[in-house]
Amino acid sequence: MRNLLHILLRVLPRWSIIVFLVLVLASAGVALAAPASQLGASAASAGLDPLSPDEQARALAGAAALRSVSAAAVRTAQADPGQVAVTAPAEELVLLERHQESKDVMAAGAWARRADLFLYRYADDTLVHGLYDYATGQTTVIEEVQGVQLPLSDGERATAIALAFADTPLHAQMADEYRLITGNALTSAAQLDFRVFNYHAGSNPEMETPAVQACAINRCAQLLILTDQNVTLRALPIVNLSTMRVVSVLPFDVGQPSDVQNGHTHSEGGN
Repeated sequence: MRNLLHILLRVLPRWSIIVFLVLVLASAGVALAAPASQLGASAASAGLDPLSPDEQARALAGAAALRSVSAAAVRTAQADPGQVAVTAPAEELVLLERHQESKDVMAAGAWARRADLFLYRYADDTLVHGLYDYATGQTTVIEEVQGVQLPLSDGERATAIALAFADTPLHAQMADEYRLITGNALTSAAQLDFRVFNYHAGSNPEMETPAVQACAINRCAQLLILTDQNVTLRALPIVNLSTMRVVSVLPFDVGQPSDVQNGHTHSEGGN
């Protein structure tokens, strides 16, 4: 800075130097003041803003009004011999999002914030839609429907993977394929890359058994399984999340449901 001032004194008129110094000091003042102003509370979310973390937390607390059982209630799958039993929530919050108001409401320019909550009740395969009002702190049940399947939650994806890995015949098939592809033993689900999607009955009507057709009402998932070398396994399991069972294992490249090892088949949905 001292060298810069020395040069300026030699080449610029005195008034220009004064203006330059004022600008430098002013800009330094703004730069120093900006972080301090950012330490204050952020403006409250409004209008079309996404739900803030605080709003999400408040709406999640309001989801209790939609539940028929405690949020801590779980279901437990019947474990195959030698396998650890898989547990999952009795009810799953599958979606929380800002409520989209009507055009008439938005035309006013300002409106009360609300949130849509969607809770899946596995006991009777019912999707419960609730509306949380931030102004009142109240949750109102809008409707309860069956056969409507929103995208799977992260928790449901994890449950589908756990059920697939704990299924003895499917596990044996995955282990054999994994060993053939990689030369290594399959000891953990973390060694595989699972892509988990909703399965809707009627997706493969010519291949669907009665157990799979139940996915018209039950909540089901289909898994695409890859090795860590990005090679796809032949098994395409269908997991019924409502009954917590692997109900079918479709082949990746064959036109009929595949049998798995030890003479066990999922063609009728039994484990």
